[in-house]
Amino acid sequence: GRVLAPMGIVGTVCGVWMVLTWPPKPYDTAALHFLRVTVALCIAVFISLSLVAVRRGDIDAHGRWMTRAYALALAGGTQFFTHIPVLVDASLESDNVELVLMSAGWLINIVVAEWAIQRLGLPPTVAALLPCTENRCHADQLGGDAGIS
Repeated sequence: GRVLAPMGIVGTVCGVWMVLTWPPKPYDTAALHFLRVTVALCIAVFISLSLVAVRRGDIDAHGRWMTRAYALALAGGTQFFTHIPVLVDASLESDNVELVLMSAGWLINIVVAEWAIQRLGLPPTVAALLPCTENRCHADQLGGDAGIS
């Protein structure tokens, strides 16, 4: 985690740099660029929140935040599937279709991640932002050693 989390942040910075400096491809719009930068910033924020959580010994919150970051970061794989209609029929390509299909990949992944978090019975997102209490922190339940999982 001490190497992977910073590398995740570096990856988001590289992604933003690519969006802002590379020449646009067909069907790239300002709205799609804005969405790409927003998703990259969300990934960076989620990784940062996961680090804050693990530093305070809240392993469960750390896992929730990393799950969300991972879901957004891997949306490229889902976007392949959301783009199948355009691969089958190229006449569907347009700025708006590209925006919708890219958005669908990120949306599917984050919805599935939230569903998995809720399905596993983990506390809701808002609870992950709250300070640890005796009843909530995983590390407290394990005797205070945040390194135990």
